[in-house]
Parts: sequence; structure tokens; C-alpha cells
Amino acid sequence: MLAGRLTETQASALAAADAEVICLVLLAANGRIAQLQQPASNPSTPSAMVPLHEKLAVDKARRRKKPGAKNGHAGSRRKTPPVIDAKVEHRLEVCPCCGGPVQALQAVAHPDH
Repeated sequence: MLAGRLTETQASALAAADAEVICLVLLAANGRIAQLQQPASNPSTPSAMVPLHEKLAVDKARRRKKPGAKNGHAGSRRKTPPVIDAKVEHRLEVCPCCGGPVQALQAVAHPDH
């Protein structure tokens, strides 16, 4: 019956059986039907075709690494110059991409002014 090859004679014999046998057969058939109704999980199925409730939750910690050195490792950075004696503002004369003129912008207030 679970293979889908139940004949009329077998069905009649099943109907004549006691309630316990019928109950077991119906439970087995119900399990097989439920198994067949579930979509087959195939690794080549595009993720957009898999319903959201069937997708595996991705651990967000594995998606992106924390920047910087691992705990316990020595850090590295550029050394601070011994003396900072001048502040120089560099302005573009021409566009570095096309060589055309550069528009003048309004002054931006910096927190260190």
C-alpha cells in the first residue's frame, strides 16, 4: 500500500481486518502522504525558489569578521609625528579625472577649528 500498489482484493481484506490493523495502516499511509507532499531539497535549487520558512538561518557572526587584530595580539598603527607645527590645506586646481575646472564649495565647519 505504501508503494502505491494496493489492489481491490487487498483493500477488501484490509477492510475486513480488525480496528487496530486498520489504524496502523492509515497512520502509515498518512505519514507517506506527508512525506511526498514536502518539497524535495535539492542543493542545485536556487535560493530564490526556496520558501523563506524553509531556508536555514545564517549565523550573522559568521557573515562578517570583526576588524582589527584578535584579542591578545599587539596592535599596529602609524606613529604620531613628534611635532605638528603647521596645518596645510590642499585644493584641487583641476578635476583629476577629466582635467576640467573644479567648482568652489562652501566652507565646511570642522570640529577642530
